[in-house]
Amino acid sequence: MELQAQVKIFQFHFSQAIPILNQVQEYLKNQNGSYSLFVEKWLAICFCFQNKNSDSLQSLKLIKKKSAELGNWESARECDLFEAIATDNQDLAKKVLLGTPHESYRQRIRRLYGKNIVSRGNFYLNLDGNGGPNPTKRFNPYESYNQSEALFKKPLLLSLL
Repeated sequence: MELQAQVKIFQFHFSQAIPILNQVQEYLKNQNGSYSLFVEKWLAICFCFQNKNSDSLQSLKLIKKKSAELGNWESARECDLFEAIATDNQDLAKKVLLGTPHESYRQRIRRLYGKNIVSRGNFYLNLDGNGGPNPTKRFNPYESYNQSEALFKKPLLLSLL
């Protein structure tokens, strides 16, 4: 049923997907694991595209937070992707694009976002984690540093980063 709802979502028939997802949610009401999380995620995505308001966007962010707490990084990434699509936020789409190690998923991001996403530019890495006083260092994976090859030519290292 979840897959049936996804088909409706990708056909932009949100009003048809919502009752299917509500029915699945009723079946899973006593299950607090990833299956119910998937249904909640797809419902939040439906409402985000159907209503296009800050409340529906906030519910998508709450699902992202819940996904991260459960260690379900794929769902958290999906929430960012659909937020980027709904709000036409190219910076967030780039973040999702650069944050995935899977080429097939990167192709999916580009296909769903519907615009050319160029991942070149300056990217900031804060190793402090607390937003402390450490200065931010600028890093561009397409430039050479200390007379070494640019990182984009070393896909395993780029994936590690």
